[in-house]
Amino acid sequence: LAMVLPPLNEGEHYCSFNIDKDENRRQFLVASIDEVLARNDEWQAKNFNAFFGLAKFGAKEKGRYATNAVALKSFFIDLDCGEGKPYVDLNTGLVALKDFCKATGLPKPTILKSGRGAHVYWILDKELSTKDWKPHAERLKELCVEHKFNIDYAVPADAARVLRTPESLHLKDLDNPIPVDILYVAPLIATEKMQEILAPSEDILKMLEKAEF
Repeated sequence: LAMVLPPLNEGEHYCSFNIDKDENRRQFLVASIDEVLARNDEWQAKNFNAFFGLAKFGAKEKGRYATNAVALKSFFIDLDCGEGKPYVDLNTGLVALKDFCKATGLPKPTILKSGRGAHVYWILDKELSTKDWKPHAERLKELCVEHKFNIDYAVPADAARVLRTPESLHLKDLDNPIPVDILYVAPLIATEKMQEILAPSEDILKMLEKAEF
């Protein structure tokens, strides 16, 4: 988590998030990684699925919204695998990920087993403000579409996204808990290098300008 999350300044927060067996969702903005992990332990003891926010957020009362996301320190995707998913199993999904990285020039990412699929991170050596991060995240999503890399397209450019906490348990099926294992930890990537690889297209820049307007 310390690799993935931007360091906090005064008044900033991380997000701990959970989903219970009835699909009820709860979230808390907290002031340290230790608090994220403490909440995680609490959720897991109750057989809740535990997640954390990828961004650091501002004022607690403004909640886990993209408009309250201050900065991020990674780019990320959710790779769905298994029966009825884009890739029949994790190995097939990881082969597709390798091919995607080779085709786009993206460096090796950090990979977590998220259950039957994977959460994939390109972790930066410096944080980016949400405004600076967003165009490059949109380009990552655009590249996935262009290369027919079948991910969850709602994930890569969502500054308020939550993903499963490393070394927690995937508990959708309480009779078959699946460890959220860390499969590979890649070196930190130079932020400028990722900005160059993920240079936003004109279409993305126009879309974001229109959204701001």
